[in-house]
Amino acid sequence: MTATRGETSYEIKPLTPETWPAFDDLVIRHNGIFGGCYCIAFHPDGPDRGQGREANRALKRSFVERGA
Repeated sequence: MTATRGETSYEIKPLTPETWPAFDDLVIRHNGIFGGCYCIAFHPDGPDRGQGREANRALKRSFVERGA
């Protein structure tokens, strides 16, 4: 899907292993989104959640790699 806002176009794609680098770059540029959550709050609770930015990043990446 492509969206346009003024002069800027945005392409919306699913988060997959192939699109992970773009998502990761976006999160890093915005201070981890909410201070390092990496959008883990939208996944079911588990013992790995809330362990800090790098742990959340690794957990999110594992979800993406598994297609979860």
